[in-house]
Parts: sequence; C-alpha cells; structure tokens
Amino acid sequence: MNILYINSKNPEKKKVGKAAGIIRKGGVVIFPTDTVYGIGARADRKVSVGRIFRIKGRAGNKPLILFINKRDLNIYIKCIPAGAKKIIARFWPGALTMVFKAGRGIRFPVKDRRGTVGIRMPDHRFLLAVLKKAGVPFATTSANISGQKSPTSVKDIPETMLNKADLVIDGGRTSKGKASTVLDLTAEPFRVLREGAVSLKQLQKAVRASCFVHRVS
Repeated sequence: MNILYINSKNPEKKKVGKAAGIIRKGGVVIFPTDTVYGIGARADRKVSVGRIFRIKGRAGNKPLILFINKRDLNIYIKCIPAGAKKIIARFWPGALTMVFKAGRGIRFPVKDRRGTVGIRMPDHRFLLAVLKKAGVPFATTSANISGQKSPTSVKDIPETMLNKADLVIDGGRTSKGKASTVLDLTAEPFRVLREGAVSLKQLQKAVRASCFVHRVS
C-alpha cells in the first residue's frame, strides 16, 4: 500500500508533485476532499476510469463526476445556464456538484445517458494544487464499496480498495463529513437531486426567483 501523508491546509510541493505525477500517468488515487474521501483518475484514460468501477464495485451505468478548477469549466460543458453564475461564484470551491449539459469532449461513463455531466470544484487546498499540477480533470466518486457509507478518513475505507489504488493520500478526517449536494442545472427550475453538505435553503437564498431551486421528491 502506497500511502502519502499530507497537510491538507498547507500543501507540500514535493507531495503535490508526486500525486500529480501518478494521476498524469493514469494511476488510480484515493484522496481526501472537503466532504468525504474520493477515488479517482484522469478522466481521459478509459482504462484508468474502468479501474475505478472495478475497485469500487460500481454499476457500469452509474456515471462518475469531474473534479476541475473553476477556470476550466467552459472546456467541459456546452454553456452556463442563466442564473448559474451566481451559484458558481457563491459555492465553488465547495461542497456542491452541479449537473450541466456535457461538452463534446466528455464521454460515458463520465457523461450520462442524458448527455449531462456532474462537475465540482472541491474546497481542499491540497487537492486543488494536484488538479492544477496534473493539468487534467479527475473522474471521481466516493471511496467506498457501492452501497456502503462514504468514508471520512482512510481508516473507514476497506483495505481491499486501499490495496488496489496506486496511491492513497491521507489528510486526516474530512472537514464536513457529508457528501456534496447535487444540483441539476439542465432544467428550470433547477432541481436538487441530492441534498448534502449544502442545504436547500442555502441554495434558494443564492438563486434568483426565475431559477428557483426545488428538491426532487
């Protein structure tokens, strides 16, 4: 098991470089975020993305999400819907995954059957530094066996998963301990598909009336 112990608030350049190098080479990495621990790989390597599904035991028809830097958003989506810019400015980086119409370069299983993609910019200094250094988006999901509770520390992750990853980044317990909220921006009104670390009330406060957010019942 290849474990890298980090300071989540003060990223060390050598450790950022090591993690970014493994990502660039197509490795699968387990890492902390601001919400829960995730497992991911560069999104443009089909073999690497396939390993995530096998390690997690995830159904092949369940798409992954992208972790990106905010400045790269327009590369991966068709357009930013009216009313969404205010949400992006308010909640990114942060615990909000937003669903957009996917751009041409996004393929299944990151893009789903509807042609949409879930994207997030996590509020985690080390992870954002790795994203910048690697220069590629991460295809990612929570680092748990499908159907089990999402982990908030490395000790919560099954050893079988830890042993199959190319690198395990241990940054201690995550700050929020709850999965990200998922907001669908492809329909109006915008819809909360999963309420997590960002509450429905927080979203409603941030969005203008014409794009009022509702929870999917």
